[in-house]
Amino acid sequence: MRLAYTLSRVNESRLPEAVAAEIRAELARRRLSARRAAARLGWTQAYLSRRLNGDVPFDVGDIEALAGLLGVPPQRFFRSYASDDDDPEGQLRALADAWRRRGQTVKRTA
Repeated sequence: MRLAYTLSRVNESRLPEAVAAEIRAELARRRLSARRAAARLGWTQAYLSRRLNGDVPFDVGDIEALAGLLGVPPQRFFRSYASDDDDPEGQLRALADAWRRRGQTVKRTA
């Protein structure tokens, strides 16, 4: 059975900060500057910098674009909330557990 989670109050959690940190780390591992990454994606440097600095959260499209550029699965950027990069359902469970610990609302549907 495949699980889907509806997670609310994302912007009030530390998730956006964690995602930005993972993206910064992946850029550093690839020795790719934010300026160069932004240029390759057709974004302005300011657009990417605001997200990398945590001023604005990354949206799903941003995450997909960066994952494609870096050649990694999008779930890689949620590593700090997951125990295994090859287990997307496990990642969702870990993410939901992290939100529960913070008192966030989590709805589980089948």
